[in-house]
Amino acid sequence: MNATPQARAPLSSADASAAGGSPILVHGTNDLPAITPDVPTSTIKNGEYVLNFDNVDIRDVLKTVLTDMLGINYVVDPVIQGTISLRTAKPLSRAAVLPAFEEALKLAGAALVPGSSGYQVVPIASAAQRGAIGVAGNSLGPGYQVRLVPLRYVTAPDVQRVLDPLVPPGTVIPAAASNASLITLAGTASDVDRAERAIAMFDVNWLRSQSFGLFPLRYSSAASVAEGLNSVIGKQGPLAGAVRIVPIAHLNAILVVSKNYAHVEEMRTWVERFDRGRNVLKPRLFVYYVQNGRARDLASVLTKALSQSRGGNTSAATSSPSAPTTDDISPATDSPQPSMPNASGLNSPLANSSGGGSGAVPASLITPIGSTTMSTPDGPGNDASTALTDLRITADEPNNALLIMTTPERYAQVESALVRLDAAPLQVMLEASIAEVDLNDGFRYGVQVSLEKGAFSALSSAVAATALGPSTGGLSAALLRSDIKATLDFLSNYTTVRVISAPKLMVLNNRTASLQVGDQVPIATSSSVSNITPNAPTVNSIQMYDTGIILRVTPRVNRNGRVLMDIAQEVSQSVPTTTSTLNSPTIQQRRVATSVVVEDGQTVAIGGLIKDSRARDRTGLPWLKDVPGVGPLFGTSDDRTDRTELLVLIQPHVIRNAASAEAATDELSAKLPMLHDSFRAPRRP
Repeated sequence: MNATPQARAPLSSADASAAGGSPILVHGTNDLPAITPDVPTSTIKNGEYVLNFDNVDIRDVLKTVLTDMLGINYVVDPVIQGTISLRTAKPLSRAAVLPAFEEALKLAGAALVPGSSGYQVVPIASAAQRGAIGVAGNSLGPGYQVRLVPLRYVTAPDVQRVLDPLVPPGTVIPAAASNASLITLAGTASDVDRAERAIAMFDVNWLRSQSFGLFPLRYSSAASVAEGLNSVIGKQGPLAGAVRIVPIAHLNAILVVSKNYAHVEEMRTWVERFDRGRNVLKPRLFVYYVQNGRARDLASVLTKALSQSRGGNTSAATSSPSAPTTDDISPATDSPQPSMPNASGLNSPLANSSGGGSGAVPASLITPIGSTTMSTPDGPGNDASTALTDLRITADEPNNALLIMTTPERYAQVESALVRLDAAPLQVMLEASIAEVDLNDGFRYGVQVSLEKGAFSALSSAVAATALGPSTGGLSAALLRSDIKATLDFLSNYTTVRVISAPKLMVLNNRTASLQVGDQVPIATSSSVSNITPNAPTVNSIQMYDTGIILRVTPRVNRNGRVLMDIAQEVSQSVPTTTSTLNSPTIQQRRVATSVVVEDGQTVAIGGLIKDSRARDRTGLPWLKDVPGVGPLFGTSDDRTDRTELLVLIQPHVIRNAASAEAATDELSAKLPMLHDSFRAPRRP
């Protein structure tokens, strides 16, 4: 009788002694522990959390942070795609995890919107329409939200002008003219909280009868101008105690507060005088710290533009501008700061565009190693040499800064161009799928025509009517109302769909992203034989050629958020040559190029590259079916024609980065109460 072995627990010492040396058989089972992919998890120690995500899919991070760590329910918009990198240098408390995670989501173009039973993860562009609405002093907790803040002592337009440099763009929604006592904020909880704190600084009783102005500086530091203004006011003068001057270093601006609006206007004139300084026609050295580009590129482009606008050409030299004296160097903030939006309707501020420090610029900055000096050529007959002899631009590559030797008046022109050229670059996340679709009876005219006639209604008829036509090799382009996954799922219900590649990659605006799936094939370009040496071998020149699927996409984002994509696609394969005696394959190519404009998050489909392949299958009795003459008696032949269409689906997502101004808000928060005390108890002679 055969007994079925039974699984049992591991042996104990008691089992071993009872067996008396007899063998014990333990039957193994197939219940192996499941192997799960490595998904980043948080580390929790003593109630604190450590986050460590490096280029991880956003959906995995959402599950780890919201579900596994915090136990929060959430729903993800299908449009949300991409990766997140987030590392915490120090452990976070539970209350700090979600705000930190919101900042990472913001960089990925997503936002958390509070819902009735959890959070919705939606694109940041549509978060304001879905966000919860709250009122001042009643926080809704983390998540994208809209908050209404009533004002008691100041008007909404006045507060908005002060808030613009302190909060990310778009946080303050412009107030209606009929409701100047209510201001609307939109953004993440941290951005809205910071804006509400700034409003509380200015919406106070002691400022109700006060006028104030925030004046950004161009050429001088806030500390030096404030010192000059205080010397003008004097301790015993008529304005003593009536005007208060507050330097805001993080904005490189001056805050002027006075009960009399005429005094604020008068201080504005003095601010402009001190900002220009002495010897306004004498060249001075300015330092502009490049924030988003490369100093060398900006120097080359800017100098060439200024030279050509005056009929001259640009030249590059290795010399540097002669070292100015201390009086010729424009003071600036101690460290480079990001430029802030205009808050008062005056000149655009640029805190990082002036010279460095309160003393002379170090010689290492004036003549840095690896820098490039751009200047206009001197010489008779050159109109530009006369107009631009007072302008020299040096790229300091180690510090990614521009040293500009020119007059304050001309520097204003250069600065205006630099502010636009040095804008924060947008990024575009491209989600693409390249698939081969079998063209069966239902798709014999191609994918586009079949989709138009089907119930899916995926294609916009207006766009589908603008197919590029036969001149482009049968290419057709159309916009889809659905996302990539939904389109492929629909097609797979009716025919065979093989996804060749499904890349997701991030690319800078106006830069080209490339994808290549295929092989390099050696191609013989020429053949030669020596006529001098007998029996010389034939020497072939070989060149490697890329084959397969090659896709290049260049996105260009306009002001309205639409994405213009220049798309170049090539499908090639090597086949035995029939047109040459060279022992080298022939490259069959299908190459197309097009440009399309889509909305952020909209899918564009490119098809029309149809391939026909013919094959003959023989079946029958082995050997006999291949005998010439009598083979057809012992087998059958089946001629088969396969038609496939290459379908490319591309969906762009624009990623925008919002700069934070937490330091400027903290500085204002610290200085305004001191200013209140000085008004409440003014010193009298």
